Amino acid sequence: MDILEWNENFLTGLSDIDNQHKKIFKYLKSIYEYNKINPESQEILQKIHSFLAFMEQHFEFEEALIDKYHLKNGDEHKKEHAFFKERIKEIFGVYGTSPYALIFELCKFVKDFYSSHIIFYDKTLVKEIKKNSL
Repeated sequence: MDILEWNENFLTGLSDIDNQHKKIFKYLKSIYEYNKINPESQEILQKIHSFLAFMEQHFEFEEALIDKYHLKNGDEHKKEHAFFKERIKEIFGVYGTSPYALIFELCKFVKDFYSSHIIFYDKTLVKEIKKNSL
């Protein structure tokens, strides 16, 4: 599996969100690389929990913007975040006893989720914020 790499196609135009996205990509790559070197390590769970805590902060940040600017697709965007959280719980439920499999499934899901979520939801969010700020 190829890991998701940051590139300029993921830029939204809002530096706070872009910097958070870059950090998400770095977290994911770090987890993936650590898992390749240290398969079945229980220490990886700490890295995952730090990553998920950051994801929660990121979602809260975006949702605060959605509420502040009363964005029209805000509920749909929030549902995407809820889907992400629910799917993470499912992955932990199925693969939680095998760190290697857990990381593989987690990285695969996050890669798939973010490659479309940023392009569709987050870029739209920023466009609406900029439009509403004029």
